[in-house]
Amino acid sequence: MLIFYLFCVTMICRAIENNYTEMNSKELIHDNKNIVYQRVWEKIRLRVKTSIMKNGGKLGNLNVHFKLICFFSIVCSSVWIAWSTNIFWLSCLATIITGVFLLLLVINGAHDASHGVLFRSSWANTFYLISSFALLGIDGILWKLRHIQAHHRNTNVHNVDPDIMENIFLRLSPTHQYRSHFRWQAIYAPFLYLIALPHTFLVQDFEHLALRNLPYIKKIPNFKVAWLRALSLKLIPFVVFLFVPAIIFQFDLIKSFAVFFFSQVSASLFFVWTVSLNHFVVGTEFHKQEPGGNWFNRQRLASADWNGDSYFYVWWMGGANAHLAHHLFPGVSHRHLVQISKIIYEECDSVGLSLLKFRFWEGVQSHYKLLNELGKGKSNLI
Repeated sequence: MLIFYLFCVTMICRAIENNYTEMNSKELIHDNKNIVYQRVWEKIRLRVKTSIMKNGGKLGNLNVHFKLICFFSIVCSSVWIAWSTNIFWLSCLATIITGVFLLLLVINGAHDASHGVLFRSSWANTFYLISSFALLGIDGILWKLRHIQAHHRNTNVHNVDPDIMENIFLRLSPTHQYRSHFRWQAIYAPFLYLIALPHTFLVQDFEHLALRNLPYIKKIPNFKVAWLRALSLKLIPFVVFLFVPAIIFQFDLIKSFAVFFFSQVSASLFFVWTVSLNHFVVGTEFHKQEPGGNWFNRQRLASADWNGDSYFYVWWMGGANAHLAHHLFPGVSHRHLVQISKIIYEECDSVGLSLLKFRFWEGVQSHYKLLNELGKGKSNLI
């Protein structure tokens, strides 16, 4: 009996010891990974700092400013052609070009301006931010607040990151409640994407201002001013695209409205099929709450690049496609993002850290795959 008792005590002690050893091993592995992440991040930061200093500092340069002037000239020319021509196909083409280049003005300029790196002057950054977004009917100040205070600080975190706000139409995150009609979302999503910018223009600003429980909204110092500014900026597209051509230049009002509406549609499609690939693809991680842990690793797992090492695509997209580099170095002009992306890729490859990077069409396929998976209730929730 005594021998049996001693045997039981011995086995229990060994089980406790093994469990403790296993727990310590897991903690050690986790700690070792965090050490690796931190070392990689420190190497990246050092190399990027050196690279930026060699290339004229973190701000946008004359090449970036000249590009924006060219884009604005294209917008003015194309919208004038769309208003004035009686050739149907030419009017349609000019309308599409108008929408795409309106969005490119925002992606290439306003995005950098929101981070204070388009110009040296904060006043110039704010002016460009407000005026370029206003052409799309969006409050640039409010967009900057939700982009920097919410999206960058809490990427892919449920009910904090405004880019993954839950809705009844699409399930873009595993944190969203599942609904039976989501099984068809991969089929009907492209039709919803047609009105992505009109929704932002007419609904999103007001919706967010009304939902004051959103963390970033609480940072607005004066709600009356915010409401008044948002309402005023909604009038800008109507003035520019409807009042000016119809009243001053005597163009057909219906045609002017068609140009305005379909330019928004073309901008919407361009926006969704490029910017959505930054986070809404298979493999990105989503969180119910702020996950903590190593910040570099969180951004690595929540962001994706498409053609992030291509000068051609980064030039056109204002670095939106080199998204991990932007999330890690938001206070740097997009003109540096190709070189920064290459540094990130090299350092991560040197220690075997995987990254979400692909070519454009691979990203589109991955986005559709994610829609299918989330439509079936599958999840990669962390």
